[in-house]
Amino acid sequence: MPTITTYIQRLREDETLFRRGKQGPGAIEPTAAEIANLLIALCATPSTGRRAPNPLDVVRTARAAIRLTSGAFSSRLAEDIAHFTFARAETFGEALEALIADMRDGTYAEWKGDDYPRATVRFLDHGGRIFVNLQRQNGPMSFVVFRNDDGDFGGPCLNQIAELDLFALEAVGQAMRSIVPAPA
Repeated sequence: MPTITTYIQRLREDETLFRRGKQGPGAIEPTAAEIANLLIALCATPSTGRRAPNPLDVVRTARAAIRLTSGAFSSRLAEDIAHFTFARAETFGEALEALIADMRDGTYAEWKGDDYPRATVRFLDHGGRIFVNLQRQNGPMSFVVFRNDDGDFGGPCLNQIAELDLFALEAVGQAMRSIVPAPA
């Protein structure tokens, strides 16, 4: 828990990334954007040590990474995930928030069914390159690729690849309150 607390404290240095508020009973409930920022910081920043990249810069860089639609590593979406909100996102920040929303509103659970899908978010180069992979058992592989060349955290990192299993993200989405549709 101290690691998560450390990252939250660092993110709260910029209230556009994570709001400050009281702790304990009556504390503010984190938004999907704040949860997304925390997950990016935890996955794309190897540590909070003196020589590690600043988590604030890493979060900003990863959130701004744009979806690749052409070239050798362009995104490929199978029809079975085209209805996901995250599949239409243009940046990784939008995509991660939308994926959390897809989990909160039941879209992901409905797609997953009783299968345990291969579903991951893989962070390379401190969030400069991000791959979202989704595949149900015996189904087509879908992946969405994001890239941001503006972050300079010492160049490509050969040993820093972090993978977030969407099983964990699904648990986070379920722990958040369900999205309640607006009254008609």
